[in-house]
Amino acid sequence: MNIGTAALSDVDTAGLYLQVITTTGAFTIDTLDIDDATSYGVRSVGGNTAEINLGSGAGSLSVDGMPVGLSFEVSHGDVNLGAGTGGLQLRTNSAIGGDGIAFGANSTGTFNIGSSGASSRVAVTSGSASADGIHYLNSDADVTVTDVAISGAGGYGVLIADDDGTGQVTLTGANTIDGTALGGVSVSGANVSLSGFTIGGTSAVTGTGVSIVDSGLEIVAGLSSVTVSDVLAAGFDIDGSGGGSITLTDFSNNSVVNAGAGGVSLDTVTFDADGGTAGGGDADSTGDTVSGGSLHVGQGGTVTGAGVTFTNVSGDVSFGAVDIASIGDAFTVTGTGALDAGAGTGFQLGAMSGVISSSTELGVYFDLFTANVTLTSITSNGGQGLVLDGIGGSFTVTGNVTVNGATANGVDISNSSATVDIQCTTTVTSPGGDCEFHGRCQFPRCHDLHFRLRDGDERGGRRQLRKSLFGVGCRCDQHQRCGLRVPGRIL
Repeated sequence: MNIGTAALSDVDTAGLYLQVITTTGAFTIDTLDIDDATSYGVRSVGGNTAEINLGSGAGSLSVDGMPVGLSFEVSHGDVNLGAGTGGLQLRTNSAIGGDGIAFGANSTGTFNIGSSGASSRVAVTSGSASADGIHYLNSDADVTVTDVAISGAGGYGVLIADDDGTGQVTLTGANTIDGTALGGVSVSGANVSLSGFTIGGTSAVTGTGVSIVDSGLEIVAGLSSVTVSDVLAAGFDIDGSGGGSITLTDFSNNSVVNAGAGGVSLDTVTFDADGGTAGGGDADSTGDTVSGGSLHVGQGGTVTGAGVTFTNVSGDVSFGAVDIASIGDAFTVTGTGALDAGAGTGFQLGAMSGVISSSTELGVYFDLFTANVTLTSITSNGGQGLVLDGIGGSFTVTGNVTVNGATANGVDISNSSATVDIQCTTTVTSPGGDCEFHGRCQFPRCHDLHFRLRDGDERGGRRQLRKSLFGVGCRCDQHQRCGLRVPGRIL
């Protein structure tokens, strides 16, 4: 069945009501314009097996001034919304009063919202805290959102909450979320793929940019090319400590520009490119390195709180560049032991470059994992500059390490078998402790380790450095000059 154009205005209930559409061919309305219905713009209550196309070809789907824009309940086949050149327009003249697009409990089907190249939008009034741009609650549907601008919701731009981890929500293309009151994207117990969208690019988002929690379920998530431009809380907050698990298959080229409560926080997640057993992959980590691309935090903006924090992480991830600037601890990673790829245990972090800077706290803190990390420079003000504890593999800084006013040791390397190569000058100004190295530490070129101590007690500091460096396992070849520097003297 094909209807070219339908215009519905001042309807007493739903503008378009669909139920048990079982036609052999598709049910299509090329251009559908609904204005001022008293309940729903479009309500589909299931039993539909036919393909449904609303706003297709050269047409569009437009809904204005409804309590709810589009609502889908129970079973569906393929549903395409705003796939035409005119896209999906929820609010041409007046905002939607409640949820823009709602997927009800146990609803099923394959839904495509918007299309590549079409300019679509979902504008929801900010008057209700329960109003979300897209509201996906305990649904089992597979939903793909492409090139949709979401704005003004009193709740979230996209709220995804599931009770069985069955469905899948994909945001792709050039989606945007602006001016929402509770947050950008909130995910609870659902599988998601988030790529190529911007949060807070035009108007700041109150709350967290992207929040994902496991809610006791095994879920799989991929995030790539997501830009959190301006949020009042955290940029990314991904927490798999709720009794289930979160497996990240992709975490590439993400960034946080401005955030009021931290940049990136990952807690109890596993990096596994094939999804692991939760995503239909294998249990090991062999060949399953997740692409990190570039990770930029606080570049060209301000991130208050910790820059990047990985806690209790597993699997294998490799970044090209990690650039972090924060008002708080800059780069903190706590793993689950050295990576054993065959067994699928432990954690490995790779990075090819990175400028790490904290204006108030710690620079780099790495604990208990395998590192293959090269950074460009580290700067800390008010916290320790570099702490490596239980680290294997290799750790290199090609530029300077600058530590100002540390409350403890400026540089502290312990219990680590990693090859450590600091190629330029390490400057420690007014530390609470000294530069300490103890346990197992290996330096391929001791003459590349340059430490410049600037404090009120150069002699005491010098003695501590000499004792720590040369008393336990860190030696210079007798034909090399040891690069331990203090002002005016080389030891």
